[in-house]
Amino acid sequence: MRTPVAIRSLLLTFALLALSHGAFAQVSISVNFGPPAIPVYEQPICPTDGYLWVPGYWAYDYDDGYYWVPGTWVEPPQVGFL
Repeated sequence: MRTPVAIRSLLLTFALLALSHGAFAQVSISVNFGPPAIPVYEQPICPTDGYLWVPGYWAYDYDDGYYWVPGTWVEPPQVGFL
């Protein structure tokens, strides 16, 4: 009588082990090259007192590759924020 219960338990254990194997899968992406050098340009004059300069950065598009997003002056979200 105990043998069928033991066999069922053993089969259930093997089934759980087989199904849990997929839970450890992972995806890895590796990039072997970086963006080009940061271009040198002059920062434009501040339009009004209190504005903050947000520097430019390289963005990446899968179709076109890296492209430069120029810096800009922005208004702070609240007075006194830096």
